[in-house]
Amino acid sequence: MQQHNKTILTMSELSEKLRLSPTTIWRLRRSGVIPFFKAGKAVLFDYQDVLESLKQSSELGGRLCNPK
Repeated sequence: MQQHNKTILTMSELSEKLRLSPTTIWRLRRSGVIPFFKAGKAVLFDYQDVLESLKQSSELGGRLCNPK
């Protein structure tokens, strides 16, 4: 049986853990670079998913392609 231990963080907790400002976290979320989900009005982040997204974004030259 597999156990999935997910670390779910608020924006301020993620900001502290990544050593980025809350504004930077907000910008990354808004631009679709990092995944998030909502529980009621709370915006939450799965830490492992965020790290993977940042790694992938970094491999793409620091930006995700967002054709408009």
